[in-house]
Amino acid sequence: VVVGNALTYSFMPNFQATLLSKFVGEQYMGNIDSEFSKLDSYFVNDLNVVYEIETKSIFKSIILTGLVNNIFGEKYISNGFFFTFDDDWSVPGEVSTIEGAGYYPQATTNFLLGVTLKF
Repeated sequence: VVVGNALTYSFMPNFQATLLSKFVGEQYMGNIDSEFSKLDSYFVNDLNVVYEIETKSIFKSIILTGLVNNIFGEKYISNGFFFTFDDDWSVPGEVSTIEGAGYYPQATTNFLLGVTLKF
């Protein structure tokens, strides 16, 4: 399950803020639903603010943008890898299935700033 939304509020004609939210449900990295391959669900929120300055110079306007990703500092893992292999050499005459996984944790709170020049 993946659910997202964007709630935008305009404080004035040239200034707006948007709260972006995303929920991703529990998921597996493989097709055998092994507990080793399970990724927990997570819910993250971002905040985007945009301010546009209309100018009378060579630019029609200057747009300033600020984005705060993961505003609540959620610690989550959105992807990784899962593997299995049959070990038939450790114990002669016996085959054991080995499972393992690696995970890629995502960034906690981080910031992006931007400037757009409209001609």
